[in-house]
Amino acid sequence: HLPVHPCVCSLRCRRSCQFDAAFGELPFEVTFDYFGETKTVELTEGGSEKTLTYDNRQDYVELYTRYLLVDSVKEPIERFCKGFRGAAHSELITVVTPSELQLLMCGTPQLDFEELRKGARYDGGYTPDHPYINTFWQILMSFDQEHKRKFLIFCTGSDRAPLGGLEDLRLLIQRNGTEPTVRLPTAYTCYNALLLPEYADGDKLQKLLVQAIEQAEGFGLR
Repeated sequence: HLPVHPCVCSLRCRRSCQFDAAFGELPFEVTFDYFGETKTVELTEGGSEKTLTYDNRQDYVELYTRYLLVDSVKEPIERFCKGFRGAAHSELITVVTPSELQLLMCGTPQLDFEELRKGARYDGGYTPDHPYINTFWQILMSFDQEHKRKFLIFCTGSDRAPLGGLEDLRLLIQRNGTEPTVRLPTAYTCYNALLLPEYADGDKLQKLLVQAIEQAEGFGLR
């Protein structure tokens, strides 16, 4: 073996002393607040009697990381899995990949509003080729992705497309009064229904539609 240069030994000793001075009293355990009660968990057997040093720092990091990412969430994750399997009891769960399951549960983040238009339904006097409806879709198509997501949340309660695409939402656009009016567009998220007043022009339509989707929160306005 090659001899270790004295300077290397000195540097290592200095680092070790500095490390031990800063963390030398830290045991191999984690203390946390649990609904007002202080609890302590050992990271390893006898952890309360074992202190962190420069030489065992790697062991401490690995044990602490395992506790944070695995052990501390083991019980709630097991309960979640039990509940999920009970609610979604299907052989399909055993054959899909995690990404496919996420798609089934959450839908796709890609928003194709042309598909949304294809599946749209109309009521109250609106029709697919109504000039006002054409203006409405032109405004929607001009939205950036953020405002498109806000519009979907406003109308459906979700900012994602279902597995079959936005056409499957079957968005209902229903006339909700005409001029003169200052009424904002409203929605029934349970029915994917947009109650849209017929404003005097496209500028007013865009202004009040944007105002509605930006101020909407939950089941009401901010």
